[in-house]
Amino acid sequence: MDVHGNDNTPEWGYCQVEGCHEAAIPCWLPDSRYGEDDPDDRLCAEHCQDEGYCWGCGHFWAGIESFDFNPNGLCENCKDEYAAHEPDDDDIAFFWEV
Repeated sequence: MDVHGNDNTPEWGYCQVEGCHEAAIPCWLPDSRYGEDDPDDRLCAEHCQDEGYCWGCGHFWAGIESFDFNPNGLCENCKDEYAAHEPDDDDIAFFWEV
């Protein structure tokens, strides 16, 4: 609770890795026995990638070559979605024109 009485706890709580106080992302294994409301793990973006989960969607992708060798920790689907919203070099160059 903050000084105004607001509960500032992130929606999924905090990362379950001991000593980590970052907001958690819900993570699911391929054959999850839990439902959509009860993820297998709750990890921050950094620990998601360490454990083989995509920090964009929370699904397990370890063992997939395109994920394992992707330094940003996103699966193919999330990487494409992120790229679609990222400005092109031409868009950035426009702001630097004098």
